[in-house]
Amino acid sequence: MALLVDTLVRAKGLQPTTTFREDRVGGIVYSATNHRFSRVSPEELVTLRRLSRGEKVWLASSTYDKWARAGWLSTDAKLYPSSEKPSPTAEQPFRPLSTMLVATHRCNALCEFCCARPYMRSSNPKEFNSIEQVELLSQQLHNLGVLQCVISGGEPTLSPYLGVLLSTLIRYSIYPIVVSNGTVWKAEQYMMNDARSISWAFSYHSEDPSEHDAILKHRGAHRKVSEILRELSRAGIRPRANVVVGHFNLDRVERIIESLSYLGVGDVSLSQHLQMQRAKNKGLDPSYLSRRAEMITRWQAKGVNVSTGYRFRFLYETGPTLMQELFPSFKGGCCAGLYESLVFPNGSVHPCDYLWEEKFSVGNLFDKDGIQQITASAIFSILHQLSPDNACLTCSYLKACKGGCPGVRYMLEGKLAYPNPECPLLEARN
Repeated sequence: MALLVDTLVRAKGLQPTTTFREDRVGGIVYSATNHRFSRVSPEELVTLRRLSRGEKVWLASSTYDKWARAGWLSTDAKLYPSSEKPSPTAEQPFRPLSTMLVATHRCNALCEFCCARPYMRSSNPKEFNSIEQVELLSQQLHNLGVLQCVISGGEPTLSPYLGVLLSTLIRYSIYPIVVSNGTVWKAEQYMMNDARSISWAFSYHSEDPSEHDAILKHRGAHRKVSEILRELSRAGIRPRANVVVGHFNLDRVERIIESLSYLGVGDVSLSQHLQMQRAKNKGLDPSYLSRRAEMITRWQAKGVNVSTGYRFRFLYETGPTLMQELFPSFKGGCCAGLYESLVFPNGSVHPCDYLWEEKFSVGNLFDKDGIQQITASAIFSILHQLSPDNACLTCSYLKACKGGCPGVRYMLEGKLAYPNPECPLLEARN
């Protein structure tokens, strides 16, 4: 039998939409072309560094093909000095890969499940007020080690600084995903701000126009977002959609995905509905968890990438979670400070958008020693040291979940602890 020889191929450069950083056992790469994080070996990390310096390197043909498919390689050898981010250390372990940036507190919708409503109603709203503020915040996010930025609000397109923010983040190799309800900007404005390194995620929670409008409390919202999705798709832009899954649409999730596929959406992220009032209908039906994996597989076979969004907090996975793939030593539980964080325009950093109060601030990016405080935060340490409740100890998802999101427990009951009271398995037992 003939042996296949892995020949060498010359790689010219790194894609400008690829960013990376070192950690204790190799490195982590983020590609804005497919919105994916990947783990690489120490040797591969050295090669990425050389490519980011514009050096020409030789790769084994199998590696070259894999990196080309991942969207990491470019035909141009250019210098990208901001591609590599500062790495965590034993003294500074908390450098989140991703952050949610609250671009504005203003919003033209009143979604019934909006967990941002408390800080949007704050008596001290935090807004961008200068280009210099945008520049400094972007620079400090780079110094913190952030690879990806989810821009939210409020409604981000209501911020007059959104365009400047997008271009500035990209200059620091921080790649944005903008979450919008699609009712403010026209399609031309999204196209003008489009680049391979910007991703638009549009809120779409029902295929029924009247129901979608009622959820957002915004008349005509469904018609507007549908038109935006259709026009962007026709222009060759592959938009994403975010679907919040709850009691109101649980039995029609597949119909919603089908409706989005007709509008040209290729990526659908499913998020979990947070019940702000416990007297309302309960959250997810436990049977949904077993059906979800099969549904995702079916739609991927049809060319629609369906995934579970960060609102699920990496819960209810029987296989290795994204967190475990990126951080082999991760034992489950809260991922704040490792994967996610929350940032306001005034530089204040928090664990997540559930723990947004000032007492949960881990530091401020604009302070002289802000990066040091954030990366060694005691609050992050406390969150990672929380133990699961007895109700979780016999659950088959415990290894990945560890009790869910303590931020949800705090939002609903004012207690920073496990388990997550929104867990459908826990609700079913009760």
